[in-house]
Amino acid sequence: MRKKQWVILTALVLMLAVAFAGCGGQGSGSTETDQSAAGGTLTEFAAKTLDGKDYTAEDLAKADVTMINVWATFCGPCIQEMPEIASLEKRLPDNVSLITCCVDYAEETDADCRSILKDAGYEGTTLVSFEGDLEKVLGSTAYVPTTFFFDSEGNQVGEAVIGAPGDPEKDYLKGINDALAASGKGAVQLK
Repeated sequence: MRKKQWVILTALVLMLAVAFAGCGGQGSGSTETDQSAAGGTLTEFAAKTLDGKDYTAEDLAKADVTMINVWATFCGPCIQEMPEIASLEKRLPDNVSLITCCVDYAEETDADCRSILKDAGYEGTTLVSFEGDLEKVLGSTAYVPTTFFFDSEGNQVGEAVIGAPGDPEKDYLKGINDALAASGKGAVQLK
């Protein structure tokens, strides 16, 4: 009986570790910053938004920094942080953009994707299909959530945030301001 309890306890601890750290790939999944998480450049790509519009490098160029939050409908930490992502998106100044990419979007997950975003109050842009550079960046992302910061020229700036941070507003604002500083721009505050 003790062996069975030990196995159950071990499985429970592992499930909790995944739930609190992030979902995905081949590593610890802990919240951290890491330039090697993927990234690269977004100069030649095409994407479709959840509402069927096109999103390209021209859209990315409209902001000094664009924060891209990569998430999936199966990822508990992604869903848990989405209300804070929604709040942050509404409070950013005009020179900073925040978009999300739902990497498991398909006809089968459409209702879940829309429900998660609606429940969170997220009204911003969500990308659901990806080609070119964006497909490469997302394809090399091992964990969700992962958040990247790109400048107006499509270069990854600063480090990616892997996992859901403990204080999303503070941690993501730091990433945004670090990216702005690396691009020679001044720091921003939330509205």
